[in-house]
Amino acid sequence: MKSLLISVSTLCLLFLIGCSNLKDNNPSAAPPASSLHDKGWNDTTSSGFHGKFLKAVSYDTRDCQPCHGKILNGGTSDVSCKKCHNSYPHLAGWVDVSSAAFHGTAVAGLQWKMDQCRSCHGPDYTGGTSSKSCLTAGCHQSRTGAAKTPEMCNTCHGDFRGETTDIVSWAPPRTLAGDTVESVRGVGAHRKHLAGSLGRTVRCQECHVVPATLYAQGHLDSNTPAEVYMRDTIANTVTAHGTQVPHPLYTSSTGSCASTYCHGNWTRRRADSPSQGMFTDSVMAGAAFTPKWTGGSVDAACGTTCHTNPPKGHLTVSITSCASCHGEVVDGTGKIIDKTKHINGKINVGGTELKF
Repeated sequence: MKSLLISVSTLCLLFLIGCSNLKDNNPSAAPPASSLHDKGWNDTTSSGFHGKFLKAVSYDTRDCQPCHGKILNGGTSDVSCKKCHNSYPHLAGWVDVSSAAFHGTAVAGLQWKMDQCRSCHGPDYTGGTSSKSCLTAGCHQSRTGAAKTPEMCNTCHGDFRGETTDIVSWAPPRTLAGDTVESVRGVGAHRKHLAGSLGRTVRCQECHVVPATLYAQGHLDSNTPAEVYMRDTIANTVTAHGTQVPHPLYTSSTGSCASTYCHGNWTRRRADSPSQGMFTDSVMAGAAFTPKWTGGSVDAACGTTCHTNPPKGHLTVSITSCASCHGEVVDGTGKIIDKTKHINGKINVGGTELKF
């Protein structure tokens, strides 16, 4: 009986030694000789690789928890699975947006780098070695059939439910931090530019460098994402008959945009106009308004911000008379009826488009 007790004690000791030696999580290293796991447990090319074992049991980690802990962060074995898998195993609430364990929060914590996701779910997120697709749960899924993966622009910012081809959905509201109010700089006047009621749609690339892919240089690797670059576009329209060429300037410290054609930094000389009778001065000019990015809407301030009503140097007329000459742009009440012909770098007079 005594020898039997000694044998049992010896087996228990060996068992504990085996667990305590599971301290090397380097995937390229073989487990200790006394490991309870099969040979090749940490070798991705081995038939005994632990990833293959977990896949066979539908990634049920309950058998791992007695040694590695309830959330597999070490437990009695002092071997944390988190050393290699920052986001796996997934905790309860992984797909619940209201949960602290929501996977979107975890991805944000990884600087939006989803390499770990792709290592299990595949480079296209359709299943990979996990056989669990990110595209069929109803979240990262397009209603129109267009490609929509977790790497789409509106996954991290903008309208998450928007379609892949809808560029308006790419821009805030909904910043990376989840903000939606216009007083937050990340939100600001984005939607006013992309879907405003007064002028043409301003494309993202007119102010920002838009990355071709999620991991393109200057995107996630930048300390100042979404850098503003004023380009030679509608904001910088060169006046053909004016007296100045706008040089747009965005001041980050004040959040203001100055010297843009869009907000009234334009002039037109009477000598170069076919409608000289409408001039009261040698030059007609906008108000060169300097809006604040988070200052709210200027749509309701037509005639007091970007240009007076009518513009400076224009013959004084009521707003109901604008349609007499600019009928393709406004109606008899002064309401913009075709925003593609307003703030488009041209003057629409009597059905004719004239360059500035």
